[in-house]
Amino acid sequence: MAIEQPDGGPYRLTAAVLSAAVLAAGIVLTIIGTATYTAARAEKSSRHQVTAHLVQDSGPPLIVPGAPVAVPPHGFAQWTAPDGARHTGLVRAEPYQKAGTAVSIWINTAGEPTEPPATADGAATRAVLAVAVAGSGLAAVIALVAQLTTAADRRRRYTTIDREWAHVEPEWTGRRS
Repeated sequence: MAIEQPDGGPYRLTAAVLSAAVLAAGIVLTIIGTATYTAARAEKSSRHQVTAHLVQDSGPPLIVPGAPVAVPPHGFAQWTAPDGARHTGLVRAEPYQKAGTAVSIWINTAGEPTEPPATADGAATRAVLAVAVAGSGLAAVIALVAQLTTAADRRRRYTTIDREWAHVEPEWTGRRS
């Protein structure tokens, strides 16, 4: 049996806090998803595909015991960044390619090799994963807040009951304090 309070109900504070928390979580998750998607799509403008030329032969694929697939070989190559700067470094290459072979690579604004930019599907996947992880964390926080708010509300209600009982108990039991 719920004890009704003059303020409208035993869990009014808990319901208000949870409603505000869920609304805030929705706003935060929307911001996280949008920011993650926007950042992933922005990679396209900060990464460039260039042609590098191997300066030495690439070797065989690296076979790691227990790995499901072989690691592609790497080779030293030379390339020119969009700003005209020449770079040399380690790049992925097909197995057993000869020096001088052209290899297509992606570079960042500093001219260093990097992964290709995210596709629209990849950006959406990143956003969904970010929202899922953040949503799980927020759900845990909301559950904790609900527990703490319910406990505080219950403590407040029991204090009110004890105060009221102290007032009426002498009349009901005939005991005088």
